[in-house]
Amino acid sequence: MTANTDLPRILCVDDEPNMLSALKRQMRAKYNIVTAESAQDALGILKNDGPFDVIISDFRMPQMDGAEFLTKAKEIDPTATRILLTGQASLEGLQSAVNNGQIYKILLKPCSAEDLRDAMSGAMKQRTERKATNEQIDEMLKSLVG
Repeated sequence: MTANTDLPRILCVDDEPNMLSALKRQMRAKYNIVTAESAQDALGILKNDGPFDVIISDFRMPQMDGAEFLTKAKEIDPTATRILLTGQASLEGLQSAVNNGQIYKILLKPCSAEDLRDAMSGAMKQRTERKATNEQIDEMLKSLVG
């Protein structure tokens, strides 16, 4: 089955394949889902296959946690809206994710389909608003310079 390129692109990162399958099942009708089982793989995908509209990452992963990953993802794809998914996390880790990765939302596992739908709807709205604002700024700068 080929991915629908007209759908918004979502990158889901989790070291649990069952969680990735569940996210994909819940969202495949409305989004073009790309998955990665590690932060390192996801960074490669971002560099080679970006940009994405939304990036969803688990917090607790080996080698690189979600806070560090989303901070690096923001450097590669600054316009993507970032969501952190966690079953448990320290307050310090969440603080780092929010402050450095500029997280739009933190969802707790297990996440209901309704909560995921609401988060995705809000994330897409934020992405659209950010894109419109950036375009307005670009136009203003062009008029000032040109």
